[in-house]
Order: sequence, then structure tokens, then C-alpha cells
Amino acid sequence: MPYTLWFMRWVAFALSHGYNPLLTDYIDYPGGVNLMWNGLFPLPAILLSPVTLSLGPVVARNLLMTLALGASSFTAFLACSRYVTHRGGAFLGGLLYGFSPYMLAHSLGHLHLTIAFIPPLLLLALDDAIRRQRRSWVGTGCLVGVLMALQLWTGEEMLATEGLVAVLAIAIVIALHPARVREKAPYALRALAAAGLTALVLGAFPLAVQFLGPQRVSGTLQPLNVYASDLLNFVLPTRMQAFAPAPALQVTDQLTGNLTEWDAYLGIPLIALLVGAVVSGWKTSALMRTCALVGFAVAILSMGITVHVGGTMTALPVPMLALALPRLRHGVPGRTILFTITAGWAGLALAPVLHDILPNVGEMARAAPRVRLLGGLAVALALAPLAPSLPFPVLEIRTPAYFTAEATSLPAGSTALVAPYARGGTADAMLWQAEAGMRFRMPEGYAFVPGPSLSPPPSVLGARMIEVEEHGGAVIDPELRQAMREDLARWRVETVIVGPMAHQPDMVAFFADLLQRVPVKHGGVYLFEGVTS
Repeated sequence: MPYTLWFMRWVAFALSHGYNPLLTDYIDYPGGVNLMWNGLFPLPAILLSPVTLSLGPVVARNLLMTLALGASSFTAFLACSRYVTHRGGAFLGGLLYGFSPYMLAHSLGHLHLTIAFIPPLLLLALDDAIRRQRRSWVGTGCLVGVLMALQLWTGEEMLATEGLVAVLAIAIVIALHPARVREKAPYALRALAAAGLTALVLGAFPLAVQFLGPQRVSGTLQPLNVYASDLLNFVLPTRMQAFAPAPALQVTDQLTGNLTEWDAYLGIPLIALLVGAVVSGWKTSALMRTCALVGFAVAILSMGITVHVGGTMTALPVPMLALALPRLRHGVPGRTILFTITAGWAGLALAPVLHDILPNVGEMARAAPRVRLLGGLAVALALAPLAPSLPFPVLEIRTPAYFTAEATSLPAGSTALVAPYARGGTADAMLWQAEAGMRFRMPEGYAFVPGPSLSPPPSVLGARMIEVEEHGGAVIDPELRQAMREDLARWRVETVIVGPMAHQPDMVAFFADLLQRVPVKHGGVYLFEGVTS
């Protein structure tokens, strides 16, 4: 999405000009935006600043996305290698993690959720702190804390998800192995305390900006119970999958949210393989039991507040699905599962995240050739439905030549009002601003601001611009003319730029009437200069 390109350019621009990259007044001027509330990924953007400044935000964003998927797969391979006895199984685990429907869907617009190379490393570090305990608790705890801080600087929403999954896992482990937990608790508690202190120190600056800095956002940021996993999406593919029959798409196209959020797909073959692996290893593998129960809990919590079925929000509370867990022997902590899911459901507003469970396909390597062949075919059959649709969806960038070649004529740091008006769901103006090297500020933007709202603070001129863009027409009510001119003065607008958009002639006529002047056409845009000078 355009705003991820804007993030890349803004961070590079801020560093090169001595600004705080976590705050900006280059959009929603003069109030500005606290970017810590807006899915910023500061550390990756900082590291790629040389690429952004030299080759532009599009190249930098594409490079970061490529590195994110590859690095996430590799660290998942490292994590799986600790628990899977064969490299082939670890390879499949890394492949499934790094190129899962979740990763591919979010790669279309949520870059901060696909830079996911830290969660597998954090899993290994937490395993060292809670189970293995082979090194000093200070060193182990500090390592966990460093990874937590790195995740905060890379993507705060992912850190919140990791924390939730960690709490779920610890609660289930306590219920499954209370005696072992009591034995290892002193070390684990000290290590986790060291982790928390380390993370707090290393993450103090961004947290202070977010919760103590200007333009803090409070309240519910996203609409409740919309961006959640649909029950049918676990078994029905979306347009992101290569094997997506028309009847399935008729259902998944109706899911709530949008394509970047429809990420719960596993497919019937993989679900069957997972169930078979869990059943076969339930009695003999404590790890299998733990992973299965954590995966079950996370899948349920990803479904939001009430169950969604084919895009319809039912009245059934999601925790009721936990009652579907059969009453099995061999230590299933049924009450713990139900309590944990209910507590998580009641206490948190969750993003739709699904953590896949990997069957121990490495065990097939020691089986007879016929069993290995059948097992390999089963794995291939299970993974094939997850193949992405090709060609992969891409966002075509069309920036008027003015912003890439002629915007240097604007006074540096001046304010320009750009049409189409940037707001929730519309960010072309932010993309053009980024392509112009942040030459100008704008009184508009697609970002969370206090309210909370994804659109700029209400204004007479902004509302009229949106009306013209959506419906056309350029007649100005005389009673509102003065109010719109006051908006221009309050924003200190020096230039009005009308770019390619719906009803462009109407928007040009609107500003020609408001400003009482004729625009000049340059590089595919219409310019009204010297507006408040």
C-alpha cells in the first residue's frame, strides 16, 4: 500500500534532516501524527535508508519485502531444526512459515506483519529460559529482552501477538507438567524478569513517544469483530491461492475485512495431516500435545469476538468453540484451555493471526521406503493447496512526472494541499509526497490520529474536496467560501496541486473558483501557486 512506501521515505528523510522518525508533521499538518500508532517499522526502515535515499522508496520496499519473507523462512527453519529430527521436516516448516497464506496475504499491504524473522528466534530463546536452562539466567533473559526490543522496533503489533501466544503456551505447559514447572520456575522467573528489564530499557524511547508524546491515540483503532478469521476460511481458499475453485471464491469473497486479512487458510488436506500427526504422537510426545493445544487456542482466538461463517457475523461467542475440544485422556487440561481462551478473548482485541502447527515429518525418514513414499505424497498433497496464485498481485505505481522531476520548484518544507485528498482508504497524495522526496508538508493524511480516526481532523475544505472527488460538481456555497479560505490560512497552504483523480476537471474548477485564479499544468498535475502568500 502507498503508506508503507511513505514510511520508508519518511524515516530516511527524517534521519537525513535530524527529525524524530517516530513523529511527523509532514502529514496532517499542523497537528501531525504519532507514527508509533500506525504500524511503523522503524528499524528496518532505518537500515534500508541508504537504499531509499539512493534508489527510492519503491525499490527499498520491494527489497525489504523480499528479505522479510526469506529471513522469516530461514529463522523458522532454525527453530524447527531444534524440534524436528530431519532437515527435510525443518525445511518444510520454514517454507510453510515464511510463505504461508498469512504471510502472502499481509505482504500486499501490511509490511510490519510480514517482517517475521524474530518470532522463531524468540521461541528458541524462551525455550532456553523456560525448558532447557543450560546457560546463565542473566544471559538467557537478556537475550529474550533484546529480541523483544528488536521486535518492538520492527513491528509492535507482532510483539503483542507474540506475547499473547507466549502466555497461552506457558499456561498450557503449567497445566500439562506442573511438577516440572515447579522445578524450573526459579530460573525461568529470574530470566523473564531480566528479559522484561532489558526490553524496557531498549524500548523506552519508542514507548515514551507512543504513550507520552504528542498526538497519542486512545480508544479502539479498528472496528470490532471485523478483521477476524472466518470459520470457513480455514478450509476454503481465497484469491491468493492458485487452487481456488469458483464456488469457494463465492464464499471467501464475502468475508469481512479485505484480501490482506483473509489469511487463515490451511486447507482440508493439511488439517487432516495435522490431525493425524497429533493423534499418532499424542501419547508419546509432550511437544506434540503442547503445540496442538496452543495452535488450537490461537486459531480460536484469531476468530475475534463472535464466530464468522462465510462473512456472516453470528451471535455465537468464539470461546464456545473451545467446548468442541473432546475430553481426551493423557492429560488434556480442558479447564485450563477453556479458561485461557475465555480470558484472552475477554481481555484483548486480537488481530487475525494464525500460527501453523508442523507435523513431525522427520519421523518418516526412518520409516520403510514404502511408508516414506506414502508420507511424502501426503505432505505434498497437504501443502499443494497453499500454493500462491500467479502472477502474484502487485500494486501498479503511477506517479505524475511533476512529483518525480519538477517538485523541487516548491519551497522546501512548505505546505501543499493535494487532491485527491488523503484520508482513510486513500493515500495517493502520500505516495506522491514520498516520490517527491518529502519536499512539502500536507494538511491531510491516511494515518491514525486522536479520535481515533484514520482521516485528518474534520475541516470544511476537506469535506468539500471529498464531496467533489466522489460526486463531482464544483459550485461553492458563498456562506462556506470564507470558512474554506480560513482552512487554507490555518494550514499555511502555499500551493494547491490537483493530480490524476476521479472528477479531476470538477476539482480544478472548484479550486479555480475558490482561489479566483487559473491553474498552470505541469508534469501531469494542475498547480495553483502562491495561495496564501
